[in-house]
Amino acid sequence: FLISEARSTEPFLGQDTIESVTIFGFDRRSGAWTVFGLDSFGTYHVDAEGVAPEDSEIVTMSGNNVDPRTQRNEPFDWVLHFIDDDTYVTEILFLMPNGAMHKAVEITHRRRR
Repeated sequence: FLISEARSTEPFLGQDTIESVTIFGFDRRSGAWTVFGLDSFGTYHVDAEGVAPEDSEIVTMSGNNVDPRTQRNEPFDWVLHFIDDDTYVTEILFLMPNGAMHKAVEITHRRRR
């Protein structure tokens, strides 16, 4: 498992700081990558899974989220890009009602030594 902790100090919709914990894993039973994420903005969890091509540096995991304000189902992709042994980038892309993908979040993670 890969556990990531992040903290953003960019103001967003009235919050000055947003903290998150994300756990990525690989399920040997199904051959799927999995992600479980929590943050202080939404205060609920999201999860997704997906199968990556062998030797790929990019893993796309798909999930669904119900927006608590609108009660609308929001399909999303959580994309994990392996850059090097100490760096990876995650993106969260929401499928909009018009069919377009909207990048809501991009985070660059670096290993602490």
